[in-house]
Order: sequence, then structure tokens, then C-alpha cells
Amino acid sequence: MPPYSTLEVREVENHNISNDGGYKEAVISESTNLDAHHAPFEFDQRGISNPQVIYQGGDLRPNNQYSPAAVEKEVVSRTNKICGLPRRGFYIILAIVLLLIIIISGTVGGVVGNRQPPTNTSQPDDSNPNASNNNNNSSSPHTSPSPNILSTSKLTSSNRTDADGVTHRTVFFQDPHNAIVAREWDARTRTWTTNNVTDAMRNSATPLNPAPGTPLASASGVWDLVSGAETHLFFLAPDYHISSAFLYSPDTDPTGWRHDVLGDASLQARAGSQLAAMWQRCFTDECEDGTGWWVFAYQNGSSGVCVANSTDYSDIALLDVEAADYTSLAFAPQLGGGGTVGRALLAWESLSSGEMGVMQKSMYSSTGWTTHDGKMIYNLPTPPSTPQFAVTVLSNFTQTLFLALQPNGTVSALWYDDGSIPIASVRFSGGPPGAADPVNFTAIAVSEDAMVYGISGDMILEYELDGMDPPSYKYGSTVYP
Repeated sequence: MPPYSTLEVREVENHNISNDGGYKEAVISESTNLDAHHAPFEFDQRGISNPQVIYQGGDLRPNNQYSPAAVEKEVVSRTNKICGLPRRGFYIILAIVLLLIIIISGTVGGVVGNRQPPTNTSQPDDSNPNASNNNNNSSSPHTSPSPNILSTSKLTSSNRTDADGVTHRTVFFQDPHNAIVAREWDARTRTWTTNNVTDAMRNSATPLNPAPGTPLASASGVWDLVSGAETHLFFLAPDYHISSAFLYSPDTDPTGWRHDVLGDASLQARAGSQLAAMWQRCFTDECEDGTGWWVFAYQNGSSGVCVANSTDYSDIALLDVEAADYTSLAFAPQLGGGGTVGRALLAWESLSSGEMGVMQKSMYSSTGWTTHDGKMIYNLPTPPSTPQFAVTVLSNFTQTLFLALQPNGTVSALWYDDGSIPIASVRFSGGPPGAADPVNFTAIAVSEDAMVYGISGDMILEYELDGMDPPSYKYGSTVYP
């Protein structure tokens, strides 16, 4: 009779060979003289419920020559073989096969690893310091050695106060996948939260497509007394068109980002243009509700600086100045007549010689622009090593602090009250574990309430004013990660 499969144990169950009230799998013995017993361990590597060796009936032995001792010898002989081979020989062959597999895998992996990706036939624009990979878009990863922040990311920040008097700050940057990310501070909960602006708009009709390392500019404020607060973000697309997104109700809908059509204006910046933005407060005699409008600055093909605002984005004001190519730009609100906040200050760089630059300021008031309203910080490097500017106000808009991030990561400054106080270097003291001391940055931004943000390594750090004359800053918190 043919032997049973070890799964076909009904007859075995009938023999009731289990001593513990249950039943075990069976392997067939050809011996009529061998009692049921546990099979050697090799039959069942689990070692928990070993099968039983049993006799199923019938004389299966040729000439009936097997003695109990011979059967036991035969069982041991069979269990010392694997796939018909002696156990030792089987394991030697297995080791040789595994060694060959490892050698072959390593050879193939080396060949694949040494293959170079296809060369991109389009060449970056040498005149644009940000054009190293402008063919990327927000849906394709951008190579960066940093796991949290794009190595060429810029920074922008803005702040506002809600109807309950609670301060809100927002810091924007790009992550290694080229997405624009917002970190938002709520003074009531004293926590930072993250909103990925690119992901929030990915499935919209107008997904974001920022250039890698795009300049970023933002502004927050009250658009009107009914709709409440808004936050606006400006950046460049890979073709250097100015793009914008806005958050209509940041307190109640922090992920409700929308595309801003900018009044259907098509605004084209030049390659390498930087950006600046602010919420421009109206003069009280110009707006019934005393609110304002959104304004931003950029460079086009001319040497001047273009300024657009939300009253009519297509009506561009061109500041007739000799600005350096790729000049950094920075806005700050200023007091107008009667102590109201109605003027705007714009910082930009001019070239004093072929080797050095100067931060200049232009002022806007009800009578228009005063394009050359004073020189601020001297001895700045010229493009392409363009310093990054940031401007903030203190003491109820009566004092202005000008900052310039140098290519070596240090920050020069100028304190402006009734006169100018140049500061060779601003010290940023303290930081989280692992931060350098003193801290240097690759990008900076400053909020209207004088908080300074900087990218240091793969972190965004926040510093608050610690001393006024000269200004010094102390570590406040780690914004990201």
C-alpha cells in the first residue's frame, strides 16, 4: 500500500497513537517490529510537535529481512541525509552556492552603480545663481545632502496679530523635494506647526512649481475688517515668472492655500532676480477702513527695481536706480505723516566700484518714491556672491535695523534712529545642541516684530533681540525640524 502523506492522518488518528490526547503528523515506517515513537528532530525543525513513526500495515519489506536493529540503523541513515546527500556534503555544496551568489551580486551591483545618468543637454544660465537645476519641478525630488531643508533654500518670514491680540509668525522655506513648507508659530499655545504649501495645492488646478532655491517673499496682515487676516507668499517659477499663493483664513483654515492670479497680470522677472514683499498699510485719509494692500518688488531686464501692488498688479512702478544685478531686496513699513504707518522702505544694492557694493534705501510716501534716500551698509560683496538683506522696525516704527548676510555666514548691520550706527557684525548667541558657536547662516529672514530666522546646517533657528546698542541676539527656539 502506498505511504500516506503526513497531512493524511485519519488512519493514524484511528490508531490513537498520541499520548497527550491529540494527534500528530505521521511518517511511514516499513518495519512491522518498530513501535510508534517520535521521529528524529530533522523531520520537523520546529522542535515542538515532532511527527510519529508508525507502521501502517502490510509487508512492505523485500524478503521480510529487517530486524529491529537494522530498521533503527536504516532510520538513522535516512535522517542523516538531505536531498539524498550526506548532511556534511549537502552543507558544503550549499555554502559554495551561496558564496557564488554573493560574488555575482556584488559584480552586478558594481556595474549598475557605476553607470552614469543621462547627461542633461540643457545648460544652466550662467547669469543666474539660482539656475543650477531649474528644469526640476515640485513633483520631482531635488538632490540635497540635507534630509530636512533644501541646501539652496532661501527664507522668508512674516507676522501678524489676531483679533484677540495673539501673535502669529510664519516662516517659509523649501524642503529637499523642492516643496515650499510653512512653519507657523502660535503665541497662545507656544508651538510650531508644519503646513506643506506645495502638498496642500498639489491636486488643485494650479499646483505650485517653484524653482529650486527660488527667492521667497511673504507678508501677513488684515485685508479688510470683514474677512480678517491673510498671508501671501511670492516666489519664482522655473521660467522666472512671479507666482503667488495666499491663505485666506490662516486661523481657521491653515491648509486652505490658493493660487493668486495677481489680477491676471503676467509678471516676468529676470534670471537671478530676488524678491521682497510687505503688507502696505494705507494712509488713514486714503482708506476708509484704514487697511492696506500687498506690495512686492523684483528685477526685470532693466537696471531698475520693479514694484507692484494689489491695487493694480499690472501697473508696475519702476524705480529708476542703478541696482546691482541680482541685488537682494527687502521691504519694511515706515511712519508717515501724523505718526501713521503709511510709508514703505525698500533696501537694495548699488555698485560703488567694480569690487564693492553699498546697501541703499528708497522711500515711498504719498508723493511717490524718493529713489535715493541714503546709503546704509558699505563694503558689501558684488554678485554673484550677493549678500541677503533683511530690514525690521522697533520702538513703534521709530527705529530701523538693516541686516546683510555675508557670503561667509556672518551678519553685518546698521542701526538707524535719528542717525546711523554701523555694526560690523551681529552676534547670535546660544542654540540647540550641535549648533555652532558663534552661529553662521546660509539664509536669513526677519519678521516685522524683529525676530531673526536663519538656516544653520540643516536647521532653522529663531533669535530674539537681546541688546539694543549694538544689537545682539539670543537663541529663542528651533523652528525646524
